[in-house]
Amino acid sequence: MIISTSYDASIDIIEKSRVFAKELNATWVPRKKNSITKIKKMYNNQPLLIVSQIELKYYGENNTDSPLFFHPSSSYFRIKRLIKGEHDPLIKYSGVKPGDIVLDCTAGLASDSIVFSYVTGSSGKVISLESEKILYTLVREGLHSYESELVTVNDAMRRIKVKHTDHESELIHLEDNSIDIIYFDPMFRIPIQESSSFKPMRGIVNSSQISLKSIEEARRVARRTIVIKENKDSPEFERLGFNTIHTSYSQIAYGVIRI
Repeated sequence: MIISTSYDASIDIIEKSRVFAKELNATWVPRKKNSITKIKKMYNNQPLLIVSQIELKYYGENNTDSPLFFHPSSSYFRIKRLIKGEHDPLIKYSGVKPGDIVLDCTAGLASDSIVFSYVTGSSGKVISLESEKILYTLVREGLHSYESELVTVNDAMRRIKVKHTDHESELIHLEDNSIDIIYFDPMFRIPIQESSSFKPMRGIVNSSQISLKSIEEARRVARRTIVIKENKDSPEFERLGFNTIHTSYSQIAYGVIRI
């Protein structure tokens, strides 16, 4: 992977980009006046991370115009609806409430974690796990620095603890009955129409199935609820033992195990 900066970067941003290069075991190159396309061509189309004053942008292989970057995505609008007293399927089916401890086993860009964090509040805790290093880095930095127009959303983002690890390894080391809500949002076994916002993530997200061992450990660790989000026609609900399935108005469904 190659790491560079935005045009005319400050000394601080250059130093920050060098730190990321070391952390990600990547090659740092000066930006100069080179375009994204030119840098990638110069370095055999390797993935490229651009560091700027406001964000990180990741360009995967064969990608020069649709970078992946952190943003609250749907969580911003979901929180606005919750503030108005409206319904959110994940919040309803998980049963999460203020003061709860939530473990999001598949962070992605942390949209669901942000909504969980809004509900749990300052008295609760949300731990978000991401196994892929570049996604972990984008999310960690974004949650720390992204500024939305809602203070409540910003506060929710800042409270989330992000860890670079896979969920099975994390679950094995957690104590019995130590987490109120455990949540899985894996790559769907039966894909639905892909949104434009997800396309830049294709190829870097962990596409592994949730293992039976992970669910066994989740049952041991969870105090109240285990939730999985999947395609409503997915065989994963039955395979993993989620007998209660709540289907929303879309292709997405939630499987729930009550402890």
